[in-house]
Amino acid sequence: MKRLGIPLSSALRTPSLRTGVLALCASATLALAACGSSAENEAGSESTSSTTTTAEATNSAGETLTENFAGSEALAEASEAAVDTEEVQTAEQLYSDVQGALAGIQPASTSVSQEDTSSDIAGDTESVQANENAVESNVSAETTSQLEAAATGTALDQYLATATEYALAGWHVEGTSTVVGTPRIADGEYNGQAAKIMEVCLDSSGVKVVDATGNTVSSDQFTRSLNIFTLVEENGAWKIASHDFPNNADC
Repeated sequence: MKRLGIPLSSALRTPSLRTGVLALCASATLALAACGSSAENEAGSESTSSTTTTAEATNSAGETLTENFAGSEALAEASEAAVDTEEVQTAEQLYSDVQGALAGIQPASTSVSQEDTSSDIAGDTESVQANENAVESNVSAETTSQLEAAATGTALDQYLATATEYALAGWHVEGTSTVVGTPRIADGEYNGQAAKIMEVCLDSSGVKVVDATGNTVSSDQFTRSLNIFTLVEENGAWKIASHDFPNNADC
């Protein structure tokens, strides 16, 4: 299975690479699911309610920002759902499993220096193999297996990239996020396969990223953020296939 198809050095706001947000924000707020809020601040978008997602948003300058994630139009017309809806609970559990995998990461033990390996992941846009080698050298088979049980597609690529970053830095996650507010669910597709697309507000106030000495390295500036999960069924089990953020991730 392809590992790091999305290089960490990709520009955060490049529309075709917005699914790389988690990998790009790994060193700061991935486990807190707050990268969307950071990205939104960079774009200067205006705060709106978590229940008003549309295929287009307007920033503080009055400019129209088109949502770039797959399924944005279907989600804009989606009905609201309760947090205890089966699909929402499934997404929450899957993401908790991802955070659980990141909680068990061990510091990297490899003959390749941290600087050299990080350079391979961040700068080598030509060779996917180099990125695959970086994962295999620094992420345990157990962690990889846990992530593969919860995710597939671009989401798996992102989570493996984050796992590699954390292993190299000697970081791990403590705590899990919970869904709050009013989720929205729509039917869609992912790579031609039937999928469930949902927008959920994740409360990550109880989640932090800590280093090997127990010091917190994550920011607590954003504790809630809108997340877009695309779920597909694979061999009878649901998995996160993509994980994205709307232009305005406030909730």
